[in-house]
Amino acid sequence: MRINCHAHVFNAKSVFTSETLDILLRRLTEMKIPALLKNEIVEQLQKILKKAGDYVDEETLFRNVVKKVSTSKEFKDVLKTLATNDTLKLELAGGAALQDYAVDGLIRLLEKVGDALNRDDKDAAKGDIGDALAFLRIALQPSIRHVTDILMEQLTLQDAVIPLMMDITHDGGDEKLLEKQLADTSAQILAYPGRIFPFVAVNTKRPEYFSIMESALAGRGFVGVKLYPSLGYAVNSPEMFKVYAYCEERGVPILMHCSEGGFYASDETRNNSDPTLWTAILQKHPSLKICFGHFGGAQYLAAADIPTNCWTRTILDLMVKFKGVYADIAYHSEPMDGGSGEKNYFKNLSQLLQNPDYSERILFGTDYFLSRQRLTEKSYWKYFSKHLSENELRQMTEDNPLRYLGLPDETQKMSIPIANCRFSSSRPTCFSRIITSYFSNVDGRKDFSFRPF
Repeated sequence: MRINCHAHVFNAKSVFTSETLDILLRRLTEMKIPALLKNEIVEQLQKILKKAGDYVDEETLFRNVVKKVSTSKEFKDVLKTLATNDTLKLELAGGAALQDYAVDGLIRLLEKVGDALNRDDKDAAKGDIGDALAFLRIALQPSIRHVTDILMEQLTLQDAVIPLMMDITHDGGDEKLLEKQLADTSAQILAYPGRIFPFVAVNTKRPEYFSIMESALAGRGFVGVKLYPSLGYAVNSPEMFKVYAYCEERGVPILMHCSEGGFYASDETRNNSDPTLWTAILQKHPSLKICFGHFGGAQYLAAADIPTNCWTRTILDLMVKFKGVYADIAYHSEPMDGGSGEKNYFKNLSQLLQNPDYSERILFGTDYFLSRQRLTEKSYWKYFSKHLSENELRQMTEDNPLRYLGLPDETQKMSIPIANCRFSSSRPTCFSRIITSYFSNVDGRKDFSFRPF
């Protein structure tokens, strides 16, 4: 079984707090889309989210954006430059009958508007309005189950996923919202038997962070911990050392956001994800399993040589010193620009996968759905399958995830979270049988597909 070790199935509704709106809007403003469209999307989101609170009508959002942008002076000036038979001009000149468009039609219309406004930039490899709209469309799905279904439809029955929770909070006063996300994420384990291995989010700004984590790992099917310190908490606090001691003792894997982008509470909190902070942590907890999500940033692997002073190099140094350090390649879209960056990226990645210091601890991930949405989950897999050897892909998607998750083999025992999933009386019997029946042996190789029961 192949495993995507870095993905997400939460929606905006499941993480909506007083801080979520600002963080979401900041991410949108950083996308490379025309300012006119960007500003209008942000304005409409602010209006709808503040009015609705916990649900956004995607059709209303996109319809309002098209209406406002298509009637602006800036866009009317652009229309004048188009040929009289241009399809966009035919659709919008004189005012489009927007009530006749379904959501898919509205999105296609907005993509055309974006191309017209950004007509001097034809680099299809860069993020554009299509990416932003697709990101929003998944974020605005009505439930975690809807998001999960969209993801799993793009995979084969032999593929599994590690969905990582998100906990954006100011002081933990939104415990009901987090509980809903926990329950809905846990429910996906039974919706897709044997294919979902969720990680619970830990945010020490939440007073009950430890009991929430402990409960999720002991009886709700969660098998790992997700950290996102750039949301505003430190990794080297006494509260976090309590988490590390718990995880090290039980073999619980941790995955931490580790790139200079993504979501963050402020510019200052970005550095909370700096891997240099982990030398002291791992000296106290040398057996801790920690995966540095995004490998510090794809741009460093796309360089001719990995720079000596960058987050990626720091992670590699930690791998040499501590055998529990992993890294994943989620949101690594830079090589897809082609050219020397693509060549350098796969040269560097292949060298790392051949080096015994690193080869067993590099994981595959996509960052669905936070990665560029024009690049679907299926396309992400296809791209890396094309550029990696069969052995390299197997290392990253099968062999290394087995070791990281703590699934038992001839070299390691079952991790306690997996054992809890196996034996917990709080989980339905069918789930226990799924966990206990995942091994078979075919031609001397482990087959990680789950046997029917």
